[in-house]
Amino acid sequence: MPQSFIAKIETGERRLTAAELIMLCHHLGIDVRKVVAQVLARMEQRHAVNKASNRSI
Repeated sequence: MPQSFIAKIETGERRLTAAELIMLCHHLGIDVRKVVAQVLARMEQRHAVNKASNRSI
């Protein structure tokens, strides 16, 4: 993967497609299922925090 491709992802200039995420994880030796599980857990935490803050209003 070209360094420029990675740099654009790091800076938020470019988002990954699902296929690119799988490919990137493969190149890095990372289990894509663990990455997705971590992302989902963070999203659920944020949702819970947002839901709780909306109740206090």
